[in-house]
Amino acid sequence: MAHSSKHSDGEGIGGIIVTYVVSGILGVLTVVDIVGLPNWPPFSDNIQQITLAFLIGLTIFLATDRWKEIKGRKVIRDDIKSSKVEIIDSLAGVHTRVIEKSEDGFDYLCQRYTAETTTRIEQAAIAPSTLLEEKTKNRYRKAIRKALDRKVEYTYVYVTDNDRGSRVNSFIQDKNYHPMELVNDGSIPLVSFSIVYEEDDSAEVIARYPYDPHEQGIWLVTTHPQVVNFFVAYHKKLAEAARPLAPSN
Repeated sequence: MAHSSKHSDGEGIGGIIVTYVVSGILGVLTVVDIVGLPNWPPFSDNIQQITLAFLIGLTIFLATDRWKEIKGRKVIRDDIKSSKVEIIDSLAGVHTRVIEKSEDGFDYLCQRYTAETTTRIEQAAIAPSTLLEEKTKNRYRKAIRKALDRKVEYTYVYVTDNDRGSRVNSFIQDKNYHPMELVNDGSIPLVSFSIVYEEDDSAEVIARYPYDPHEQGIWLVTTHPQVVNFFVAYHKKLAEAARPLAPSN
């Protein structure tokens, strides 16, 4: 695209130069014809025919240049149309939504964890924990417990705090629960997220902001495959950097 743009710019500058040169020649010929300089130029007897020939040539050149411009615009329109089709195709069957309250976000998370079609969960709890009411914390614990009771594989990468440490201790004896502790001093803002897999191998990402526990949570939910793959790769790298925890005997 950059090469094409430079080529078009070059053609445009060339067209301007040609137009000015021909216009200058026509101007000179017109002045000579009006003033009537004797014996100059040598072809003064045919000056009107020559002027007409230059005008015809300039008209043809400008028409050709205009046609190239129109054709170029059509190519651009076709490219834009093709891009739009690709975008629309990539969004087929995709849903995306924003949840603007932490309580509603955790409610949705609990629904997805406990859904009958959920087969696997990969979570990264790496942003500061959201300040929640006790009833929401209990509902969240129950959702995790229900998922584990259904034999859902649950990989949990987390930066420890009191709430998370307590939850890990509650579930670490379950063979389907795989906690991994990640060290972070809190100086780098991170985004917590969960990837919920279903029976048909489709997946949904539920990502959560804030970076500060006192801020209202903003949640982004999407099933777009490319976005999901981005978070899957990110979770894999986090897990590789984390320390797996084993149940105490």
